[in-house]
Amino acid sequence: MISDLKEEQADEVKHKAFCNKEFQANEMENISKAQDKKDLIAHIGILEDKNETLTTTKATTQDELAQLKVEIQQANIERVDNNKEFQQTMADQKATRKILGKALDRLQQFYADKALIQKKSHTLHLKKQAPPVQVTEYKKSGGAAGVTVMLENLITETKQLEAEAVEGEKEAQAGYEQFMTESNALMVAKMESIVNLGKELAGTEEDLIQADVDLKNTEDDMEEIAATVADLHSACDFVLKNFGLRQKARGEEIEGLQQALGILSGALN
Repeated sequence: MISDLKEEQADEVKHKAFCNKEFQANEMENISKAQDKKDLIAHIGILEDKNETLTTTKATTQDELAQLKVEIQQANIERVDNNKEFQQTMADQKATRKILGKALDRLQQFYADKALIQKKSHTLHLKKQAPPVQVTEYKKSGGAAGVTVMLENLITETKQLEAEAVEGEKEAQAGYEQFMTESNALMVAKMESIVNLGKELAGTEEDLIQADVDLKNTEDDMEEIAATVADLHSACDFVLKNFGLRQKARGEEIEGLQQALGILSGALN
């Protein structure tokens, strides 16, 4: 009987040590899991913010790319229209100059013929009559000279307009080519950015899914720890609460039995 009581004492000591060890281990694990949960919640928040930023940035870049394509199309249309205007200006000035040239030629021929006729008539008249005054050199009328100069000025103006149109066309073409070079480079950069943003967004979404899974697993682990702790309380609370009293009572019982055994042994001797 004494042996059984001593064995019970030893078992109870082992049980107490087991309970304390398990409570401590579960407490430490629960603290670790709680920190993991806190870190995961913070990590998920960061990933969600990053996901939102990437989504917004990607959408903005796509809008900018679409707008750039519209601007390029508008530039193409404007370049075609401006070139048509240039071609029309050149054609108009050439046609105008051709008409003015013909008019100038006819006017010069007309006054040349008229002057020749008048000169011949005047020469015949001089042969018949002696000149009362000194004969001077024949000159064209002032009106003829004015019209001629006006036509020549108009022709010069058409040439100037052509030169200005050619210079304007060169500048417009150069500006268009520079715009297209810069726009094409920007368009390529934006398309690459959209692809990279898409990859980064996919990676962030994958990380977010994994973080959600990790959080769920951590919460499940914490629930399991809580269940284990509840079982430990059921198995250990009584022993831990009454350990001292039970050890003392059982020790006293063992001591009493030993004394009784000693008395009986002495009596038998």
